[in-house]
Amino acid sequence: MEFILLVWVSIVLVLLGVIVLIGKGDMLISGYNTLPSEKKAQYDVKRLRRVTAMLLFVIAIMLPLYELYISTLNESQIAVATIVLTVVIIAISIIGVILMNTYCKRK
Repeated sequence: MEFILLVWVSIVLVLLGVIVLIGKGDMLISGYNTLPSEKKAQYDVKRLRRVTAMLLFVIAIMLPLYELYISTLNESQIAVATIVLTVVIIAISIIGVILMNTYCKRK
C-alpha cells in the first residue's frame, strides 16, 4: 500500500517538475517569487527552472526506489534506511540551493 502511495507522490512530483520546466510553475520556485524585481533580474530563469525541475525529478525517483529497498530489510534496518534517505534528500536540497545561487545567477 505504501508503495502505491509513494508512486502517486512521485507522479505528482514529476508533473510539478514538468510544469516548472515548461515555464508555468515559477511560483513553485522557493524564494524566487518573493524577490524584488532588481534581484529577479540577477537570475537566469531558464537555469533556475532546470535546477528546480531536476531536484523534483531526483526526489521523485528516489521515493519508490526507497520503498522497494526497504521491503527487503528487517525492522531495525528500516529505521537506519529512513534516516539515510532523509539525510540524502536534505543534502540534495542543499546542493540545489547552492546551484541556484551560483549556476543560476547571471554573470
